[in-house]
Amino acid sequence: MKFSALGLMQYLNPTIQFFVAVLIFGEIFTEAHMITYALVWFGLGIFTWDNLRTARQNRAKS
Repeated sequence: MKFSALGLMQYLNPTIQFFVAVLIFGEIFTEAHMITYALVWFGLGIFTWDNLRTARQNRAKS
């Protein structure tokens, strides 16, 4: 497994913990939390997209 894929998967545990805290334990979720959470996942989306694009280009060159 590539380290980039492993790193992306490691964001799943905190995300699940976040949903448990908000939905089950009733933790406060402010607008600031929502913005920063969205920015983190937006950044991960860009990172994943770039990795996929690079992998496709490398396969095409081979």
